[in-house]
Amino acid sequence: MFSRESNASPRGSPFVDHTIELVIRGLATILVCCCARPTRKVLITTQSVANDRAEPDKRATNPHLRVAFLPWAPVRLKSLKFLVPASEPRTTGEHLRKRRSELRIWQSQAALNLGVSLQAYRNWEKDRATPSASPWKAVIAFLGHNPLPQPSSLAEQLRRRRLELGRAQGEAARRLGVAPETWQLWEADSGHPSPAYWARVIQFLAYDPNPEPKTPGQATRPHRRYFHP
Repeated sequence: MFSRESNASPRGSPFVDHTIELVIRGLATILVCCCARPTRKVLITTQSVANDRAEPDKRATNPHLRVAFLPWAPVRLKSLKFLVPASEPRTTGEHLRKRRSELRIWQSQAALNLGVSLQAYRNWEKDRATPSASPWKAVIAFLGHNPLPQPSSLAEQLRRRRLELGRAQGEAARRLGVAPETWQLWEADSGHPSPAYWARVIQFLAYDPNPEPKTPGQATRPHRRYFHP
Protein backbone atom coordinates (compact mmCIF):
# COMPACT_ATOMS: atom_id res chain seq x y z
CA MET A 1 0.00 0.00 0.00
CA PHE A 2 1.14 3.47 -0.78
CA SER A 3 1.38 6.01 1.95
CA ARG A 4 -0.35 9.43 1.85
CA GLU A 5 3.00 11.13 1.14
CA SER A 6 3.52 9.07 -2.03
CA ASN A 7 0.08 10.05 -3.42
CA ALA A 8 0.51 13.72 -2.62
CA SER A 9 0.55 16.20 -5.52
CA PRO A 10 4.00 17.49 -6.52
CA ARG A 11 2.64 21.07 -6.58
CA GLY A 12 3.89 21.45 -3.03
CA SER A 13 7.40 22.17 -4.37
CA PRO A 14 8.14 25.91 -4.91
CA PHE A 15 10.31 25.12 -7.94
CA VAL A 16 7.51 23.22 -9.66
CA ASP A 17 5.00 25.98 -8.94
CA HIS A 18 7.33 28.59 -10.38
CA THR A 19 7.93 26.49 -13.51
CA ILE A 20 4.19 26.02 -14.10
CA GLU A 21 3.63 29.74 -13.64
CA LEU A 22 6.32 30.54 -16.24
CA VAL A 23 4.81 28.10 -18.72
CA ILE A 24 1.35 29.64 -18.29
CA ARG A 25 2.76 33.12 -18.76
CA GLY A 26 4.60 32.03 -21.92
CA LEU A 27 1.48 30.45 -23.39
CA ALA A 28 -0.52 33.58 -22.61
CA THR A 29 2.10 35.77 -24.27
CA ILE A 30 2.15 33.59 -27.40
CA LEU A 31 -1.66 33.68 -27.57
CA VAL A 32 -1.71 37.47 -27.33
CA CYS A 33 0.92 37.82 -30.06
CA CYS A 34 -0.89 35.43 -32.38
CA CYS A 35 -4.17 37.30 -31.99
CA ALA A 36 -2.55 40.68 -32.65
CA ARG A 37 -2.87 42.34 -36.08
CA PRO A 38 0.05 41.43 -38.40
CA THR A 39 0.59 45.04 -39.43
CA ARG A 40 1.40 46.11 -35.90
CA LYS A 41 4.67 45.60 -34.09
CA VAL A 42 3.96 43.87 -30.78
CA LEU A 43 6.05 45.14 -27.86
CA ILE A 44 6.38 43.28 -24.56
CA THR A 45 8.68 43.54 -21.56
CA THR A 46 10.48 40.97 -19.52
CA GLN A 47 8.44 41.93 -16.47
CA SER A 48 5.23 42.99 -18.20
CA VAL A 49 3.22 39.92 -17.25
CA ALA A 50 4.19 40.12 -13.59
CA ASN A 51 3.77 43.91 -13.32
CA ASP A 52 0.51 44.34 -15.25
CA ARG A 53 -1.62 44.48 -12.14
CA ALA A 54 0.95 45.77 -9.66
CA GLU A 55 2.35 48.66 -11.74
CA PRO A 56 0.18 49.21 -14.81
CA ASP A 57 1.81 52.56 -15.73
CA LYS A 58 5.41 51.46 -15.43
CA ARG A 59 5.67 50.18 -18.99
CA ALA A 60 4.22 53.34 -20.45
CA THR A 61 6.55 55.65 -18.52
CA ASN A 62 9.75 53.64 -18.98
CA PRO A 63 10.37 52.84 -22.67
CA HIS A 64 13.69 51.13 -21.86
CA LEU A 65 11.79 48.13 -20.54
CA ARG A 66 10.27 47.52 -23.97
CA VAL A 67 11.89 45.06 -26.34
CA ALA A 68 10.80 44.23 -29.87
CA PHE A 69 8.90 41.00 -30.20
CA LEU A 70 8.40 39.31 -33.58
CA PRO A 71 10.87 41.58 -35.43
CA TRP A 72 10.08 39.81 -38.71
CA ALA A 73 6.45 40.92 -38.64
CA PRO A 74 5.59 43.47 -41.37
CA VAL A 75 5.21 47.00 -40.07
CA ARG A 76 3.59 49.79 -42.07
CA LEU A 77 3.09 53.30 -40.72
CA LYS A 78 0.48 55.55 -42.29
CA SER A 79 0.04 59.29 -41.95
CA LEU A 80 -1.46 62.17 -43.88
CA LYS A 81 0.84 63.96 -46.28
CA PHE A 82 0.41 67.70 -46.25
CA LEU A 83 1.28 69.21 -49.62
CA VAL A 84 2.76 72.66 -49.34
CA PRO A 85 1.26 74.89 -52.04
CA ALA A 86 3.73 76.37 -54.48
CA SER A 87 4.60 80.03 -53.91
CA GLU A 88 4.40 80.67 -57.65
CA PRO A 89 1.92 78.15 -59.07
CA ARG A 90 2.32 77.22 -62.70
CA THR A 91 -0.23 74.51 -63.36
CA THR A 92 -3.96 74.56 -62.80
CA GLY A 93 -3.61 72.04 -59.97
CA GLU A 94 -1.08 74.22 -58.15
CA HIS A 95 -3.39 77.24 -58.52
CA LEU A 96 -6.31 75.26 -57.05
CA ARG A 97 -4.23 73.92 -54.16
CA LYS A 98 -2.91 77.36 -53.27
CA ARG A 99 -6.36 78.94 -53.38
CA ARG A 100 -7.87 76.19 -51.23
CA SER A 101 -5.04 76.63 -48.72
CA GLU A 102 -5.76 80.36 -48.57
CA LEU A 103 -9.46 79.71 -47.94
CA ARG A 104 -8.63 76.98 -45.36
CA ILE A 105 -11.23 74.56 -46.70
CA TRP A 106 -11.22 70.84 -47.40
CA GLN A 107 -11.13 69.30 -50.85
CA SER A 108 -14.74 68.22 -50.45
CA GLN A 109 -15.80 71.81 -49.79
CA ALA A 110 -13.86 73.07 -52.81
CA ALA A 111 -15.43 70.38 -54.98
CA LEU A 112 -18.87 71.38 -53.72
CA ASN A 113 -18.20 75.03 -54.56
CA LEU A 114 -17.14 74.08 -58.08
CA GLY A 115 -20.05 71.70 -58.59
CA VAL A 116 -17.91 68.64 -59.34
CA SER A 117 -17.23 65.34 -57.63
CA LEU A 118 -14.53 64.96 -55.01
CA GLN A 119 -12.56 62.54 -57.19
CA ALA A 120 -12.60 64.96 -60.12
CA TYR A 121 -11.30 67.77 -57.94
CA ARG A 122 -8.55 65.58 -56.52
CA ASN A 123 -7.43 64.73 -60.05
CA TRP A 124 -7.33 68.45 -60.87
CA GLU A 125 -5.17 69.28 -57.84
CA LYS A 126 -2.76 66.46 -58.61
CA ASP A 127 -2.63 67.49 -62.29
CA ARG A 128 -3.90 64.10 -63.33
CA ALA A 129 -6.65 65.77 -65.35
CA THR A 130 -7.66 69.26 -66.42
CA PRO A 131 -11.11 70.82 -66.07
CA SER A 132 -13.34 70.49 -69.08
CA ALA A 133 -15.02 73.47 -70.73
CA SER A 134 -18.24 73.38 -68.69
CA PRO A 135 -16.78 73.90 -65.15
CA TRP A 136 -14.08 76.31 -66.31
CA LYS A 137 -16.17 79.36 -65.48
CA ALA A 138 -16.54 78.10 -61.92
CA VAL A 139 -12.79 77.46 -61.72
CA ILE A 140 -12.03 81.04 -62.78
CA ALA A 141 -14.57 82.38 -60.27
CA PHE A 142 -13.08 80.19 -57.53
CA LEU A 143 -9.51 81.33 -58.23
CA GLY A 144 -10.35 84.93 -59.05
CA HIS A 145 -8.27 84.75 -62.24
CA ASN A 146 -7.57 82.55 -65.22
CA PRO A 147 -4.83 80.03 -64.34
CA LEU A 148 -3.82 79.51 -67.97
CA PRO A 149 -0.58 81.21 -69.02
CA GLN A 150 -0.69 84.24 -71.24
CA PRO A 151 -1.21 83.12 -74.85
CA SER A 152 1.59 83.60 -77.31
CA SER A 153 -0.19 82.43 -80.45
CA LEU A 154 -3.62 82.67 -82.01
CA ALA A 155 -4.28 79.01 -81.21
CA GLU A 156 -3.69 79.62 -77.50
CA GLN A 157 -5.85 82.76 -77.60
CA LEU A 158 -8.75 80.82 -79.13
CA ARG A 159 -8.48 78.05 -76.56
CA ARG A 160 -8.19 80.45 -73.63
CA ARG A 161 -11.23 82.44 -74.76
CA ARG A 162 -13.26 79.29 -75.41
CA LEU A 163 -12.60 78.00 -71.90
CA GLU A 164 -13.41 81.37 -70.37
CA LEU A 165 -16.81 81.19 -72.07
CA GLY A 166 -17.27 77.59 -70.95
CA ARG A 167 -17.84 76.30 -74.47
CA ALA A 168 -16.77 73.07 -76.06
CA GLN A 169 -14.96 73.02 -79.38
CA GLY A 170 -18.14 72.11 -81.25
CA GLU A 171 -20.09 74.99 -79.69
CA ALA A 172 -17.34 77.48 -80.50
CA ALA A 173 -17.18 76.18 -84.07
CA ARG A 174 -20.94 76.62 -84.54
CA ARG A 175 -20.73 80.13 -83.14
CA LEU A 176 -18.16 81.10 -85.77
CA GLY A 177 -19.92 79.14 -88.51
CA VAL A 178 -17.12 76.67 -89.19
CA ALA A 179 -16.81 72.91 -88.98
CA PRO A 180 -15.62 71.36 -85.69
CA GLU A 181 -12.65 69.85 -87.51
CA THR A 182 -11.63 73.32 -88.69
CA TRP A 183 -11.75 74.66 -85.15
CA GLN A 184 -9.64 71.76 -83.91
CA LEU A 185 -7.01 72.61 -86.51
CA TRP A 186 -7.06 76.24 -85.40
CA GLU A 187 -6.52 75.31 -81.72
CA ALA A 188 -3.82 72.81 -82.65
CA ASP A 189 -2.03 75.62 -84.52
CA SER A 190 -2.17 73.49 -87.66
CA GLY A 191 -4.24 76.04 -89.53
CA HIS A 192 -5.14 79.69 -89.54
CA PRO A 193 -8.50 81.40 -90.11
CA SER A 194 -8.97 82.74 -93.61
CA PRO A 195 -9.56 86.48 -94.10
CA ALA A 196 -13.27 85.80 -94.60
CA TYR A 197 -13.58 84.63 -90.99
CA TRP A 198 -11.26 87.13 -89.40
CA ALA A 199 -14.07 89.45 -88.38
CA ARG A 200 -15.81 86.56 -86.59
CA VAL A 201 -12.60 85.64 -84.82
CA ILE A 202 -12.22 89.21 -83.57
CA GLN A 203 -15.82 89.18 -82.36
CA PHE A 204 -15.25 85.86 -80.58
CA LEU A 205 -12.06 87.03 -78.87
CA ALA A 206 -13.53 90.50 -78.11
CA TYR A 207 -10.30 92.05 -79.40
CA ASP A 208 -8.13 92.02 -82.49
CA PRO A 209 -5.19 89.62 -81.99
CA ASN A 210 -3.39 91.26 -84.92
CA PRO A 211 -4.12 94.97 -84.83
CA GLU A 212 -1.88 95.69 -87.79
CA PRO A 213 -3.75 96.85 -90.90
CA LYS A 214 -4.68 93.97 -93.17
CA THR A 215 -5.15 94.17 -96.90
CA PRO A 216 -6.14 91.40 -99.34
CA GLY A 217 -2.51 91.20 -100.45
CA GLN A 218 -1.28 90.67 -96.87
CA ALA A 219 -3.83 88.01 -95.99
CA THR A 220 -1.85 85.03 -97.20
CA ARG A 221 1.46 84.03 -95.65
CA PRO A 222 3.70 81.38 -97.19
CA HIS A 223 4.09 79.42 -93.96
CA ARG A 224 0.39 79.42 -93.02
CA ARG A 225 -2.30 77.12 -94.32
CA TYR A 226 -5.84 78.42 -94.44
CA PHE A 227 -8.74 76.04 -93.94
CA HIS A 228 -12.15 76.93 -95.22
CA PRO A 229 -15.16 75.28 -93.63
